Amino acid sequence: MTWNYRVIETCDPETTESMFAVHEVYYDDEGNVEAWTENPVSCLGDCPDELRADIHFHHRAFLMPVLMEKMVNNETTLVETAPIIRPNAGHYYEFWDRVCIASDFLYQTLGSYPLLRAEKKLKQLYIEVDQAIGALYSEAAEMGFDKIDRSGIFSPIVVKEGQGSEQETRAQKSQKPPANVRYRQD
Repeated sequence: MTWNYRVIETCDPETTESMFAVHEVYYDDEGNVEAWTENPVSCLGDCPDELRADIHFHHRAFLMPVLMEKMVNNETTLVETAPIIRPNAGHYYEFWDRVCIASDFLYQTLGSYPLLRAEKKLKQLYIEVDQAIGALYSEAAEMGFDKIDRSGIFSPIVVKEGQGSEQETRAQKSQKPPANVRYRQD
């Protein structure tokens, strides 16, 4: 018998709301679920290093599909669920922000590393990765701009005619502002 930590979705019978928690799941020799803990498990350790290792094993649960308790042939069993992903307009804005952070992190950890100045092949590969991240940012912006604009979640800061830069004034007259337009939450 083997076991690991898994995320299990349960449904509150009174509210019908889903709840997610980490449980221990036990498998038979063929890898079929044999049992699982009734209650969620906490991260524990006899010392900080053991606690860190247990947290690491808990994180692994998020790399596998979520399991859900279902009744099959009058028995409760666990089945894998397919995640329902419904991105909203805010996801696009957050994704742009994350890509920007990733780009900055890439530069801080690799882009400024002295080896890139010395090795042309490594520098070229770094540039390709950086350009791919830039393309990811641009594509996400293109996909999300209309969704954000239509949702009303974010709206451009209003700059009156004659105030602000020429670029800001032009952005007011066009449907699509330039990439550097600042947004505020309403």
